[in-house]
Amino acid sequence: MSIKEYPDMNPYADGTNSIGSLEKAWAEIHGKKIYGDEFCGTLKIIIDALATKAELATVEGEVAYANSPNYYSEDVPWSADTDEVRTKLASPEILWLNINGKGHKLEEQVFFDITDPQVWDTKATLCERDTAYALDDYVYATAGTDTYIYKCMTAGTTSTLTPTWPTTIDATYNDGSVVWKCVANYAAASNRAGKDLYIYALYNAEGLEPSFVISANSIAPEKIGDTPFRKVGGFHCLCVDVGEDAPGGSDHALYGYEAGDILPMSVWDCWHRPVGAPEGYVYEPGNNVWISIYGLSWTGSYSNTPEDLQLVSVYGGEWADGTSTEKVHCLKFDQVLSRQHQRLIRRREFVNASIGSNQGTNIYGSADPGTTGGP
Repeated sequence: MSIKEYPDMNPYADGTNSIGSLEKAWAEIHGKKIYGDEFCGTLKIIIDALATKAELATVEGEVAYANSPNYYSEDVPWSADTDEVRTKLASPEILWLNINGKGHKLEEQVFFDITDPQVWDTKATLCERDTAYALDDYVYATAGTDTYIYKCMTAGTTSTLTPTWPTTIDATYNDGSVVWKCVANYAAASNRAGKDLYIYALYNAEGLEPSFVISANSIAPEKIGDTPFRKVGGFHCLCVDVGEDAPGGSDHALYGYEAGDILPMSVWDCWHRPVGAPEGYVYEPGNNVWISIYGLSWTGSYSNTPEDLQLVSVYGGEWADGTSTEKVHCLKFDQVLSRQHQRLIRRREFVNASIGSNQGTNIYGSADPGTTGGP
């Protein structure tokens, strides 16, 4: 296991936990901790020119952060809302961010249940007969909980016949003049198990409040056309069922959890995140560090160049050790992790992170597991 240090949240060392005291002052005004007439500086002139707080609220996005291309500020991090279900994300209650040069704001917490097809970038709908579909439309064969959905690769009109949908990823199907391709439906739990998924904020051309989509694509969301976007966070889903047999029973933090549920401490965003790539890590608050979920595997190869080898935390990867295809010994672990601004886990961190794990039992099958993750 490895850890990623918590990133420096005070780049100006002014104790604001933000990007300088100017942002903190704006956050305090926005959070109604102080009034505009207590705020000094250039922005006070603008504020004093406004008649009411309502007018201030109207222009906040224009004057507070529109000129800061990487601006991102929140009152609380994104999180998993586990009160009712284990598949729901909760946004910050107050979120300011810049998307494509324009300031956006969210002033009321929103929730996203990842079992709902409409929170995903694909926004699949039930396929209808004798109906026109456009390129990159997504449909379900029967219902929103299907394992597969189908992407329109050639625009056209569906036939009047009952289709025979393929169930092999990337397989295509001719339906009238439409050509569909079979893809994974991430609203289905089986497809989310052990996966890293992403939260994107979308540009609002008409107002200041962004919309959001969840995506399995780490680069860009699907089906948004030319709409500007910004990746603002992500999370990891449990790879195997924990169920009701967890050590400690109902006191276990993941008691009753199933594969595909959101791993609560894996939720990250632009502020609350590890240094470097956040995929495959969970936050351990006792030591204020991020720890790899899985034993480390790798991408690249040391034989190409030392810098090409990357150690990663992924489900189902080949376990990096002295017998793996890419042989990794203790010195190489230190070398590569140091380059990635990481290190091996310390004893006190392991003790905290392992609370809830069963003790005194052997590795599953009493053998080298070969790959990372559950049995």
